[in-house]
Amino acid sequence: MKKICAAILAMLLVLGVFTACSGAKDEVNPEILGVKDAAAVEQGKEYDALAGVTATDDKDGDLTAKIVITSTPALEFVNGKTTPTKQGTYELVYSVKDKAGNEGNAYTTLTVTRSISEETSYKKYQFGNTDTSDVDDFGMELIKSGTGDATLALTDGVMRLDVKNSGAAVGDVKLMRQEFKPVAGTEYDVIFTMKSSQNIMFNMLANHNTKDGDTAAWAPIGSSAWNVAMGSKYQEYKLTFTVPEGENENVQLIFELGKHSMNDVSNPDSYVVDILYVKVVERVGEEYPESVFKTDFTAENPGMSMSNTALGSVAFANGKAVATITGYGEAGWTNKLEQDTTVNIVKGKKYRLTLKMTAKNAQSGEFCIEDKVTEYQARALYDNINLAAGEEFVYTKDFFAEKDVENTSMKFYVGGASAGVTSNEITVTEWEISELVGDKSEDKALYRFIPYSKASEWDCFNGRESDIGSGMGTMYEKDGSMFYRVDELSALDYGNKIFVNKITLEKDALYKIRFTIKANKAGKTWFILNQLDTSKFEPTVSEVCNLTTEAQTFEFTTDREFPLALDFELVWSFGQGYNTEGDYLIEISNVEILKLT
Repeated sequence: MKKICAAILAMLLVLGVFTACSGAKDEVNPEILGVKDAAAVEQGKEYDALAGVTATDDKDGDLTAKIVITSTPALEFVNGKTTPTKQGTYELVYSVKDKAGNEGNAYTTLTVTRSISEETSYKKYQFGNTDTSDVDDFGMELIKSGTGDATLALTDGVMRLDVKNSGAAVGDVKLMRQEFKPVAGTEYDVIFTMKSSQNIMFNMLANHNTKDGDTAAWAPIGSSAWNVAMGSKYQEYKLTFTVPEGENENVQLIFELGKHSMNDVSNPDSYVVDILYVKVVERVGEEYPESVFKTDFTAENPGMSMSNTALGSVAFANGKAVATITGYGEAGWTNKLEQDTTVNIVKGKKYRLTLKMTAKNAQSGEFCIEDKVTEYQARALYDNINLAAGEEFVYTKDFFAEKDVENTSMKFYVGGASAGVTSNEITVTEWEISELVGDKSEDKALYRFIPYSKASEWDCFNGRESDIGSGMGTMYEKDGSMFYRVDELSALDYGNKIFVNKITLEKDALYKIRFTIKANKAGKTWFILNQLDTSKFEPTVSEVCNLTTEAQTFEFTTDREFPLALDFELVWSFGQGYNTEGDYLIEISNVEILKLT
């Protein structure tokens, strides 16, 4: 019996050994959660390094109580708390071990700032006392005839024509520049960006005075147009003309905005016309397009395709391509129509893009000329395009290439679906890139009607004021506040922004920027304090603020002192990425910079 028991005991011992040996070895490190990459504390103030921090292990469970914190340079921690007495940067290492000896780590950089004993006002911006003496009204004047009655003034950041009585004829209310002195033989574009409070019709004329001294001489030239429609959204209205050599070099710019009547439809008795910008483009010399690539839709392989993420396909027949979109995905931008080319785009050269497309349903998107693989990293052109339902979209864009592109691809990034639409069909009849050659050059001048002189601290920037594409807006002051109105949202975050041109911050101090802001609807702004005259974009303060219809006060403090006095800009950006639509009015007040010493 003893032998049997001994045998059983031996077997149990062997099984125990084998069971122990067959157990999986614990090689999983514990995990530390809640540690921020960076933190800051004022010298002499307590810092709780364990606030919101936990540690856990797959075998041992909660190990938060076993976290050990070390610092370089050294700091003393008691229950995860420390009180730094010296300014500087400290690298903190969080460590924890489980029973098997596996170790988990996390890291943060703690910046200890100087203790603040005094907070004084360094710069406070006042609104309502700006110098408007050199705001250029582009020489426009109001001319009234018959029963026409109106006023013309620079107000709310625009040139505003308030038509109180449109009269009995279209010429009873006119805006006119009596003298525009062109250089003979030079081509001009004079572009007015305008809108009306109500739908109206008007005439726009470039009148060439062919008789010296006779202001009544009537000889419209160039792209003078009659029966032009204007609505409640800003649009560009362009007069293009060239005065021949040897003729009287004066052109009158005339906008007849009175009681226009056509086909039993007349302008209302009263309305308001706002002029946002006037842009003058002078072109001297000659240039002509030389095609460098054009899609051959009759080829066996035209090189046009839908991206592999697309919900749809493209087919070729009868000298055209038909892209069929069967869906848009949850987030949009799923579909991309792209064309491989054989052209190398050279940075700085001038090109022309020509597109002809028709969409079954309204379709917006982005068109780019860029590297097939690296995309935006080597992009020569970017622009927003909008195709109306059932109408041929004819697009011509002259541009200077922003970058060299070797593996060149033309790409139509198809945006989301229009309202009530789940599919679409886009017919492409022409995609072409031409190089513009010759000796033509351009000079441009922009006239805005914001109430600031050229030496003002404040300014705004909107994409259409340059050549970067979309974005319209203006700024003005009222009742002690500054207002910025976004009339068209830019596709770029910086394509709608207001800013302080320059503020010099002195050395050996910290600074707090404080401002109060609200909007007519919920949105966002990206606020930055950015050092000027540097090769890198590394904002000293960079914060995104959520805006509401209620006024909120925001405060942001610099995290370092400057070794010498430096120049900065204050910027509030409102473009796409932060907001989704225009007609956005922002009110800013109580803008102040405080010096902390």
